[in-house]
Amino acid sequence: MKCLHLGAGRIGLGLIVPTLLLDNEVTVVDRNQKKVDAIRSRNGYSIHLAWYGTRTEEQVTGFSIQTYDEFVHEDVDLITTSVIVRNLPDVSPFITNIVKQNSRHVFIAPMENSFEAVDILRDQLLKLGADPNRFTILRTVLDRIVTEFDGLTRVVAEPYARLRIQHDDRFREICSNTKMLSNTILQEAEKKLFLVNGLHACAAYLGYPAGCRYISDVIEQKDLYEQLWMAGMCYIDYLEATLGCDRAEMEAIVGRSLERFGNYSIRDPLERVGRNMLLKLAPHERICRPLEYNRSHQLNYKALEHVVNAAKKFRIGNDYEDYISGP
Repeated sequence: MKCLHLGAGRIGLGLIVPTLLLDNEVTVVDRNQKKVDAIRSRNGYSIHLAWYGTRTEEQVTGFSIQTYDEFVHEDVDLITTSVIVRNLPDVSPFITNIVKQNSRHVFIAPMENSFEAVDILRDQLLKLGADPNRFTILRTVLDRIVTEFDGLTRVVAEPYARLRIQHDDRFREICSNTKMLSNTILQEAEKKLFLVNGLHACAAYLGYPAGCRYISDVIEQKDLYEQLWMAGMCYIDYLEATLGCDRAEMEAIVGRSLERFGNYSIRDPLERVGRNMLLKLAPHERICRPLEYNRSHQLNYKALEHVVNAAKKFRIGNDYEDYISGP
């Protein structure tokens, strides 16, 4: 399968490119000339995998990298992206040109880890005249904590990674790594949103009033760990009630998530994890949606309510007061 990855962001470098390199031909296209030149000169980039004080280094090679201006079209099977959602319109003209020139159907997998990315990208492609019969956008779920990227050739990340792509029979025919495919992409996304991302945000908001600086500091405090576990149980009640997810599997995910957050080698500051409170505390997002559902259905909700109360005290890049006061 010939893959084209747009935007060599730290998540793209750390997770997406190595995953796609399995039995596939990968070309990375990035607008940053300095980054492209650096990766070319070193024949790839390095990932430093950190886990509880130990670090192993992996060199990622076997792909080509070009700038947008240098890229000369040749047929591709899969296009992946790793840009922030609001930058998807910027890459849409480039993708549209490929769709128009490609001799075969193009599959596109946005890697922004947000379901809204699919609709944004599809709308942009259609506005630019891309034939909807010539491309299919696949939903994705991906996960890895990346803490550092020097902007050029060095990524620091934890060694845990997961990538799931929406199942599509036509895509499966050309995808050699069928383990990436998922028949339950909604469940995969919701489990990650709550049992990983949601708990991560909860840790930041609970840890700040207690004087913690890093997420690993939160896990070290027994009372905060127990509060996070109870928040996890609220999430499990919600996912079991709304999607029928397996409870034992979800309990295992909560356990793994809390273990990951306790990894002191990943110096993950509360400021980074708790930022964008307007998003994280929105009514249909990772904390308030299950909170309100559980409260109205007589399920566990108190732990999430406590998180929201703690979040009101969060003073690192806090936009919560703007959220509750309105325009």
